[in-house]
Amino acid sequence: MSLPKLESFNGSKTNALNVSQKMIEMFVRTKHKIDKSHEFALVVVNDDTAWLSGLTSDPRELCSCLYDLETASCSNFNMEGLFNLIQQKTELPITENVQTIPPPYVVRTILVYSRPPCQPQFSLTEPMKKMFQCPYFFFDIVYIHNGADEKEEEMSWKNPRLVPPPLGHPPGARKACQGDPCLKSPSLAPQDMFAFMGSLDTKGTSYKYEVALAGPALELHNCMAKLLAHPLQRPCQSHASYSLLEEEDEATEVEATV
Repeated sequence: MSLPKLESFNGSKTNALNVSQKMIEMFVRTKHKIDKSHEFALVVVNDDTAWLSGLTSDPRELCSCLYDLETASCSNFNMEGLFNLIQQKTELPITENVQTIPPPYVVRTILVYSRPPCQPQFSLTEPMKKMFQCPYFFFDIVYIHNGADEKEEEMSWKNPRLVPPPLGHPPGARKACQGDPCLKSPSLAPQDMFAFMGSLDTKGTSYKYEVALAGPALELHNCMAKLLAHPLQRPCQSHASYSLLEEEDEATEVEATV
């Protein structure tokens, strides 16, 4: 995340870490203005998982930890440690009738992932299954990748030729859509990692975005702006529309909507 590849608003080059810090701060401060009872926590996943700031409704407390972060070199991605920590630090709400009684709060994890695709350390336990199946837990993803530099095969992000493995199985083996036998590979394509993370959402309620480092930083800010909506008040991602006029649905967005 330390290489200056993203183009900022004034045309200068900046790195993914700086842009991520700014977009997280913008998200936290905007959510706080919407409802001052929102609580936030900052978790960093390197080789180990660290809960840097406790759940707080004070954006300044979180941002003070946020801007102390530096790029770290990691040998693996401890996804299992991340979810174990979330289970330890949070409690999912319980209501008598999911259809009619709103919960007092929801728990949402927004994963900002920017590193070369690697084999995740992950084993789906029963408590994790219950967490992902809970209607009040949401797992959103912002995947920052190197774009063409990481593409080992000619496949698109939106329509990959490889399908993700079943829930809870790391993508060490990739399976072709045509029914070819599984191909074991020691390395992962970024599409596989993105698809695997998306496969954890069995309810279809999470939002997932991918942004190439070669593009403008504006794209990252747009992704974070789209995550401002309350998870229980937003449609499925495939049905979401951000244009003001119906005929603009296919138009390219040119400004951040925060």
